[in-house]
Amino acid sequence: WNEELRDNGFSSQLLLGSPRHALPGSNCRGRLAELIQERLIDFHASPLVPHDWFFDTLHLDVEVHAMNENIICDGTEYIEWDLADGPERARRFYMLYLTARQVRDYLDWHGVVDPYGNRMKLEMDLPFWIDSSDDIDWAGSGNPVPFNTPMGWFTSLSSVVDSITLMTYHEDDLTSICTRASQERDWMDPTPVRVGLNPAYDDDLWESKGDVLTAAMGLDTYTSDCGFAVDIFHYKGMMLLP
Repeated sequence: WNEELRDNGFSSQLLLGSPRHALPGSNCRGRLAELIQERLIDFHASPLVPHDWFFDTLHLDVEVHAMNENIICDGTEYIEWDLADGPERARRFYMLYLTARQVRDYLDWHGVVDPYGNRMKLEMDLPFWIDSSDDIDWAGSGNPVPFNTPMGWFTSLSSVVDSITLMTYHEDDLTSICTRASQERDWMDPTPVRVGLNPAYDDDLWESKGDVLTAAMGLDTYTSDCGFAVDIFHYKGMMLLP
């Protein structure tokens, strides 16, 4: 599968992630390490697997804001996102950063490479509103400096991941997307920031495939001044549109 994708001009990414993977504990963040070991590191290390079958990227979709139930990690209980206060929500994003950093270190320690022998890339999906939500109290979180501000959080993350995708699923206004995503791009520079559109997320947001493609072209680096590469999440959902 990976080889065939590459032969047709596509890269193949291993997508992993659950809200619990951001939380410390052997049955939470530790479980993510086990999955990476089983599905990526051991796969690449097998003598039966040629380099043409390797993955190009490890892609983390660890959405701390999607935690819709209490989770116990090694005896410590973490309450669901909707019940967490502002400082706790900021602490969850600090935990997410620690997850990304530990994954990066884990990949490097094992010397994981892509099909071309280059360092395995690490990418992440993130919500669009981290820097603007009034429900996240960075200053009151007790996070160490610089993780007590969104700027410090993004700047630190930029040295850990190879790119991020901001999930702009509730937005179809290109001016708003460009303006808001530009802040994260400045903080992450020179690490690339992409914009994600999801045609299947909201039935009322996108009326046709043409709407989605027009939006993508309006954001894309090569066709506009906005200058964001675009990820279309749920290609099947787009194809179901008229």
